[in-house]
Amino acid sequence: MDRRVLHKQFLQQFPIEHLGNMTLEEYTNLNREDSFCYWLESKTHKLGSIWGGTSYKFGIYRYERRPDNPSIIVSDEEYAWYKKYTALNRTEAFKVVLNAIVSIAESASKGDFETIEEDETFGTVVKWKIAFLYANETLIPVYKRDLLEK
Repeated sequence: MDRRVLHKQFLQQFPIEHLGNMTLEEYTNLNREDSFCYWLESKTHKLGSIWGGTSYKFGIYRYERRPDNPSIIVSDEEYAWYKKYTALNRTEAFKVVLNAIVSIAESASKGDFETIEEDETFGTVVKWKIAFLYANETLIPVYKRDLLEK
């Protein structure tokens, strides 16, 4: 599939105007076919890979097996999220994540890359993949600083 077609499909599935209304289920689910996280990591891998690591990188995620890393992750009966968000529940945690996604996407669409660089909600690869997808083809699909510097 042509990369521009794939990029267009992503933007049709997750238009910037509707990001603020995305539900937790739309963001992360166990279907592994239609969630924002699935698109970000898997369906759009030809637009720059962020494969590897754990689901922690998405900030909040629905799990099959409850994580056991209480120094980093908090969880309830279905979802796990970063402890650093100081969220009391999944709703609060998702609000932190969703606000960051909207901010990154809007900043990217305006070419405000400093704001994105300062965001600490996600790790480098996730925030820059989101930025690339909403940057109107003004970024290149390389998400690790050390690779760019080389």
